[in-house]
Amino acid sequence: MDRTELDSAVVERCAQCRGVWIDFFDGEFAGIARELDPGGPMGESSKSKVGCVDCKVEMPRVSYLREGPKLHRCPDCLGTFATPKQLASLAAYFETETDEPPSWWDRFWEWAHRL
Repeated sequence: MDRTELDSAVVERCAQCRGVWIDFFDGEFAGIARELDPGGPMGESSKSKVGCVDCKVEMPRVSYLREGPKLHRCPDCLGTFATPKQLASLAAYFETETDEPPSWWDRFWEWAHRL
């Protein structure tokens, strides 16, 4: 993984698939998606399963804030991984839905409701 510093966060990007990893407390993923160039092939990951870079557990695909694009989310640490296609979908989703990405509190509340 290559580290990339943005104005809003530090993200890690896979050198092979160009997917992006962000820890839960490092920043708001929708805002980061707008800031980043997808930077890779727009197909899905060639791997059928994606594992958390920190916890080493399989990460299921879940809808971002229940209704957004599906992203890989770690059930333990809540880190998120998105392929270039998912990243572009997330950026486009928030361009059409709202001017403001969800707050940290909204993301935490959404997570707490899943418990």
